[in-house]
Amino acid sequence: MSHKNPVTPADSQPRSIVEAYHRAWTGGDVEAAMAFVADDVACRAPGVDLHGKSEYEQFIGGFAPRLTGLIDIASFADGNRVALFYCPQTAVADAAPVAECFTVEGGKIVDSVLIFDRLSFAPPQTKRSTVRSGGSKDGMRASGDSKDGKFESGDSKNGMPASDDSKDGRFESPASKDAGQRDLLVARLRGLLADETAVREVSMFGGRAFMVNEKMAVHASKNGDLLVRVDVADDAKFSEVPGASPAEISPGRAMGAGWIRASAASVADDEQLRFWLDAALAYNRALTGKRE
Repeated sequence: MSHKNPVTPADSQPRSIVEAYHRAWTGGDVEAAMAFVADDVACRAPGVDLHGKSEYEQFIGGFAPRLTGLIDIASFADGNRVALFYCPQTAVADAAPVAECFTVEGGKIVDSVLIFDRLSFAPPQTKRSTVRSGGSKDGMRASGDSKDGKFESGDSKNGMPASDDSKDGRFESPASKDAGQRDLLVARLRGLLADETAVREVSMFGGRAFMVNEKMAVHASKNGDLLVRVDVADDAKFSEVPGASPAEISPGRAMGAGWIRASAASVADDEQLRFWLDAALAYNRALTGKRE
């Protein structure tokens, strides 16, 4: 993925500096990207700490040639700090989200915190066979009180005590309940988006994002809430809808205008879910210049 073109920031604001850097290196021009990086830059990434522009350039330069595509998700700015969220596509990963937090001083990037799953970009591993021993299954030794190598006693199954919050003797945690809400919301969104031609799904932040025309339209959160991207000009109007509130990237830190959180309860009704999806698609089409 190399298409070198001159990259110029829209202005001298930290967000413009970071976005110009991002466009340069993801476009294959690592040298141009380094023009936006300070000589004493520091970078913290999974498994490595980098110090100085030379180490940073080698690190970025080693990954850039592997790019086969890119999905930009969002960018946020808070003073001289800028956060980017995107999915770099390679031969082994096409939907692995990456987050970067930059600090900009004097028009240069001086610090970067890079977060991603290293295993998502690693070469495929050969599946190993399970070692079995006599009288056991999957490495667990069977006994008089076991079934298929799993201990059972009293009112338990698979060694887990039964309780009022259990199902078939298995404890159902709040996390599993949240996952059920998320999966149901994902299924409903798929049905409503069935007639859209340019839709792809990306797993991120414990939920599922729906990209329309390569831009995120909505995101089914892990607790069943719906994250909706709308026109910034309509932010106040949509924030007043019952069950809606400004989305937060972390407790107390808003994602910014144009990002709305609709609670799980408020989108339980199909009509209301359709309302939010229509709002997101209207903005998506205005943003991308594409129609149904």
